[in-house]
Order: sequence, then C-alpha cells, then structure tokens
Amino acid sequence: FQAEDGIRDSVASRGLGDVYKRQEYSLNAVFKCRKRLINFFNLREVYMEVILLEDFEGLGASGEIVKVKPGYARNFLFPRGIALRSSKKNRAISEERKRNKEIKSKRIDKANQSLANKINKTELTFEMQVGDEEKMFGAVTSKDIYSALDEKGVSLDKNAILLDEPIKALGIYHIPIKLDSDLETELKIYVIKT
Repeated sequence: FQAEDGIRDSVASRGLGDVYKRQEYSLNAVFKCRKRLINFFNLREVYMEVILLEDFEGLGASGEIVKVKPGYARNFLFPRGIALRSSKKNRAISEERKRNKEIKSKRIDKANQSLANKINKTELTFEMQVGDEEKMFGAVTSKDIYSALDEKGVSLDKNAILLDEPIKALGIYHIPIKLDSDLETELKIYVIKT
C-alpha cells in the first residue's frame, strides 16, 4: 500500500493497535488519521435507536425515536429514565404513555377552563379603614385575595395571583390570575372604606 505518511503501511503490517502504541506517531497524528483509518477498514460509527420518554434539550421531544451512541444511552439516558431502547414492546409503552399524557393534559385544561370561568364571575370586596385625606390603613395583598377566594370556594395556587405590589388605595381593580402557561383570567376587586 502507498498512503500518506506511511500510516496504511503501518496499519496493514502491524494492526490497528500498534498505531496507537508507536511512539513516533504523536496523539495529534492519530486523531488526524482517524477518519482515514475508519474509511480504510470500512468501519462505521456505531449508533443505537432509543425512544425518548420525556423532552430532552438537544435530542428531541417525548416519544421521538433518535439515534445516540451506545455509551451515552447506557450511562446517561437509561439510568435517569429519559429513554428506552427502541423495540416493539418499548414503542408500545411509549405510545401508551403519550396517550395517557394527552388525556391528562386535556383533563387539566378542562378543569382550568372551568376554574377561569368561575373566577371571571367572582367579585371580591375588601372593606378597609380609612384615615384623614382618604389614606388607607394597611393594604390588600395577594395573601388577602387568596384567603378571600378560598372562603368563596375557589381554590388555586398562591403564585397564580399576579399582584405586582399591594393595593394601597380605594377603587376598583382587575387582578390578573395565571392558571396555566397559556390561560390567564382577571378577578374584579372592590376596595371600599368601612
């Protein structure tokens, strides 16, 4: 064989392992020649197919079949429960998980929509003590709004109430309430004096 830098001669006569052991070849030369060696021996990079069980940045969405290196799958994806080996049985499991996830998300969306309608119809009134020049003693906070909603039978997360700062003046306010990433509603609040 005639090849660049005599690498193929060396590989053909001594085997692939000796190329890495020989001291006259630096490590950089080996890495530069890696592609040529793979082509020479008709070797291919080995990949395996896995089914993603959850969304993973850089690989894909839940339920997709992607190709990854076997070591990455064995040492990272499988132990963390991010992926399964692609087989008929595991594809069926993945499809069932996807169906269950869709059913659950539809049920949650329906519950959030009914809660949003209930909140839209609800109006809260807070009676506050007022001093001279119509100045309020205290303020209406998101905690007060949460407890008033809870008394009316509307249960939601405390963080859903998007009140920037406490209400310190009399008046009518429309407070945004975020129930889901794409569902937001408003609550009407009256702050009056006693």
